[in-house]
Amino acid sequence: MTASGTSAAAAPATGSLTATPAQEVEIDVELVAKLLAAQAPQYADLPLTIGPSGWDNVMVRIGDSLAARLPRRQLAASIGVSEWTWLPRVSVGWTFPAPVPLFVGEPGYGFPWRWSVVPWLSGTPALEEPLGPDGAAQLGEALAQVHRAAPAGAPLNPFRSQPIAARAERLDARLESLATVDGWEVDLDAARGAIAAADPWQGGTWCHLDLHGNNVLTDDGALAGIIDWGDSAAGDAPTDLGQVRYLLGATLFDVCVEAYASAGGAGDPRAPRVRAEAVAYALTMASLDDQVYAASGRFALEDLGVARRV
Repeated sequence: MTASGTSAAAAPATGSLTATPAQEVEIDVELVAKLLAAQAPQYADLPLTIGPSGWDNVMVRIGDSLAARLPRRQLAASIGVSEWTWLPRVSVGWTFPAPVPLFVGEPGYGFPWRWSVVPWLSGTPALEEPLGPDGAAQLGEALAQVHRAAPAGAPLNPFRSQPIAARAERLDARLESLATVDGWEVDLDAARGAIAAADPWQGGTWCHLDLHGNNVLTDDGALAGIIDWGDSAAGDAPTDLGQVRYLLGATLFDVCVEAYASAGGAGDPRAPRVRAEAVAYALTMASLDDQVYAASGRFALEDLGVARRV
């Protein structure tokens, strides 16, 4: 899911989730070279190399400091407006690295969707190199900058800009499927209780909404950037905070939310909905076919006290 707009919540409600959806278009350096020459000639003389692909986008490096970001399926093109139109608006004043589009291109040469040129952010995914205490604090400060009132007319994420009760059936199906995974024992009552305890959804705050370990970059434990804003939308701050609880674990989450509060973060890190969202996001990750993600979700469920290894 690196460098993509992850849409795990859009997958089927039962069983495990597909690791990577099929690519719907052909994307190569020749295509990107043509698009750049026709639409963004200021970048056309820089060397191109294929970068990472994720659920929704392909990255093609442009020189050392830029990348072309192209949707690899229709769903990504549909939610790309969050990056192309809204991210440049809501990111004004941010002090942390984020791949805010520098140029947005149009369809061409058989490629059917809009695409963008973004800064290339160096760093290691937190799934591979976790944040340390300083990085956790920096993440909290960054989220405090993100969690501002969403502009009028801001989009809603169809899967995460909604009360957790609206996702309860899907989450319960994932919970039931995880109860049969060898080597793990899930406390169904505890997990269901955490989700049911969610306080009312508020909304109206700009959120990232997909803060898993491949969308947070690290550099020797420090925060090197937050990427993949395709799912970002008007939402509820506890959704992001719950995802950060999944990502960091209990101890570093305390460090993170202390910095978040000191920086004026809009959400309440101790609201029941934060724990509910942490359990919900961990369930989603634990249900993925990709075993790296699945392991991260199961470890998070253990850290949250609703599962254990047996």
